[in-house]
Amino acid sequence: MRRVRGLILERVAQPALTRAAQAMLERHAPFVVAISGSVGKTSAKDAVACVLGAWRETRATPGNQNDELGVPLSIVGARSSDGNLLGWAATVRRARRSVNAAEASYPACLVLEIGSCRPGDVEYLMQLAPPNIGVLTGIEPSHLEHYASLEEIEIEEAKVVTMLPESGVGVVNLDSADAVAGASRSSCRIVTYGFDPKADVHAFVAVPSVDGEGLTASVEVEVAHGEERGRLRIDRTLGNHSCYAALAALGVACAVGIPFEEALVSLRAYKPPPRRMQCRAGLHGTLVIDDSYNSSPTAALRALDALAGAPRGDSAAAIAVLGAMDELGARSAIHHHAVGRHAASLGLNGLVAVGAAAHETARAAREAGMSSDCVLEIVGWEHAVRALTDRLRPGDIVLVKGSRASQLELIADALSVD
Repeated sequence: MRRVRGLILERVAQPALTRAAQAMLERHAPFVVAISGSVGKTSAKDAVACVLGAWRETRATPGNQNDELGVPLSIVGARSSDGNLLGWAATVRRARRSVNAAEASYPACLVLEIGSCRPGDVEYLMQLAPPNIGVLTGIEPSHLEHYASLEEIEIEEAKVVTMLPESGVGVVNLDSADAVAGASRSSCRIVTYGFDPKADVHAFVAVPSVDGEGLTASVEVEVAHGEERGRLRIDRTLGNHSCYAALAALGVACAVGIPFEEALVSLRAYKPPPRRMQCRAGLHGTLVIDDSYNSSPTAALRALDALAGAPRGDSAAAIAVLGAMDELGARSAIHHHAVGRHAASLGLNGLVAVGAAAHETARAAREAGMSSDCVLEIVGWEHAVRALTDRLRPGDIVLVKGSRASQLELIADALSVD
């Protein structure tokens, strides 16, 4: 039955929605911003929508509908019906009616998240919805099961910029060397962002803060564009990398001519998406950093840095709960090993490796000098919750990070009180 549903979606719903999306774009000609990259797409999409939404009526990809089915859904203003075939039929009918409606209104701007699991994904979606601006958030090892090399990922992800016409604008993370290399093949204007002082929009040192009860957190950073400067505070998150979404949005603002100060004001409404470095009030007066939506080698390293750098009391512990990082192919063990070594190097007070695939992370941490008493290997999420609940003390900070298949969101939810 599942195979039948998949065939119906692939051969009926997807082509119908794609035709409806193309008709919508041709009829209304919205200003399109496409966002791609190995990390941080959803956060950047939300931040860009905050800035553009204060300027023009804007529609952004709901959640992370970023594939060959999700992008047409975003364009026509519909959501996934999951496995409900009747729901998909109704969605297709509504999409067709919207195209045919004589006086139908449509947003002036579209912000589309574009995903890439395999070679050709970005190219296909760029042809479906040719953007005016392409944002490249960074290129890192991910989906290696489907790519022959990181260079192949670079070529594909960078198409969000390299496929733009000369009249387009690419907005590129200057801190990602592979993103810069990929974007160098573009013929359009490039606006850069990052912590590199050479970036067009650049940030200075990000300052994290955690309240006295350990119930919430924020990161504050000074940003600059030319001679203009301002401060940006992002609540309920931690880590330098949590600033990239806002920096990308400021880059888009510069590209379309929105004044820098106005863009900063608009970003006050930005909130990190759920389960992406989301700081939540935890049990017993702890702080839970819920980064359980997904994981990749670079994202895991950055999250660990944020955990280690978070201010806490002298007696408070920093504990990392790590699951597997999926779709890394033959290099999976190498990347898990690197994350374990990094966790040990940061002097964390505890590491909980959840699931068989995270065994390599725990082993590497012990080999790198982390005390065996501080490293737990646990098979199921329920056991992890029980073990952590017994150990947590007020002021402790717990990072929860893993790929979706690890189901670490269940741990984050169980440890949180919000």
